[in-house]
This record gives sequence, structure tokens and C-alpha cells, in this order.
Amino acid sequence: MTCISAVPYKDKVKQKAYQHEWQKNNRKPRSQQGGIKTKRDLIVQMKERPCESCGGLFHHRAMHFHHRDPQTKVESVSRLERTASVATILAEINKCVLLCANCHAEIHAGVRPLPECHERESNPQDLTVDAF
Repeated sequence: MTCISAVPYKDKVKQKAYQHEWQKNNRKPRSQQGGIKTKRDLIVQMKERPCESCGGLFHHRAMHFHHRDPQTKVESVSRLERTASVATILAEINKCVLLCANCHAEIHAGVRPLPECHERESNPQDLTVDAF
């Protein structure tokens, strides 16, 4: 059984240059792809809301999911992204409050109280599997 190369170049340098050029010309930036494509995109979308403690709006990397009750925590949302289904990730996010990194650190240090658990303004698109 012979293996046929998908790229017409035997020279690895030319092959890499071709692949790089193809990616540059054909791949759309993530912002132009539209919609939720991956579980990571879903988590990023969920983090594009204000902090539930201070009300600040920050970059998604500065936003953390903090479990209201650590006893109900199955796994961190970031770890679930790699292994779990969208439904499992959404169920875990629903057990959390969204906090900026500063408020999250202050809550763990005991400086700031955990915000009251009030009903999250939920769009059906945001918290259901149908959005994926």
C-alpha cells in the first residue's frame, strides 16, 4: 500500500512555503467566520459580559467562572472544554458566577463577598445547546 502525498512538493521547504501562502490567502480571521464554531468560541461568548461583582467589562481572558458552591463543581470550565460535550460545559457554567480576575482574586482572599445569586439574564441562545 502506497501513501500518496496531498501536497505536490517533495521539497519540505517549498511545501511549507506553499502551505503558509495558502493559509494566508484562504483562511478568514476568526472575527469574519461568524457564529459559534468551537467550544472555545462558546466559552469566549459567555465571557463577553460584565463582572457580576463590580460590573466592569473586560477582555474575555480577564474573566473567570467562579463556582458558587465548590461541592457541585465537576471540573473547571477550561478543562471541560477539551473533554466534555457542549451540554456539560453549559451545565457547569450555570453553576458559576462570572467575575473579573481582580474580583475573583479578592473573593478567594476573603476581601470581597461573593455576589448575591440572582437570576442571570439568559438568552435562550446563550445557555442552551441549540446555540452551538
